[in-house]
Amino acid sequence: MLKKEVAIELLSADKEVLDFIYDINSYGFEVKCLFEAGYCYYFSIILKTRFPEAQIYLSKKASHFITKIGNCHYDIDGCVYDDVCFEELVPIEELDEETIKRYMH
Repeated sequence: MLKKEVAIELLSADKEVLDFIYDINSYGFEVKCLFEAGYCYYFSIILKTRFPEAQIYLSKKASHFITKIGNCHYDIDGCVYDDVCFEELVPIEELDEETIKRYMH
């Protein structure tokens, strides 16, 4: 997880979004592990609920849901900066229900 200040400065992250994500992470390692181990779809839904302007994407290459808010993409670790996550990005609106179910627990 990047330090908040680094993410804000280098990746144009939103402080309010990062505060929210870091607060969730403060509940313990188990919570973080849950959203890293197949429950990333649900984390994206949480972010979309808290930040209605959010856009959810599936990275087919990484088999991972990430959420774009403003100019930055997020998951349970904060800002997403792994290049593989940006390969084969598909907006959730373009996915059928069966495809979404294949990637969620």
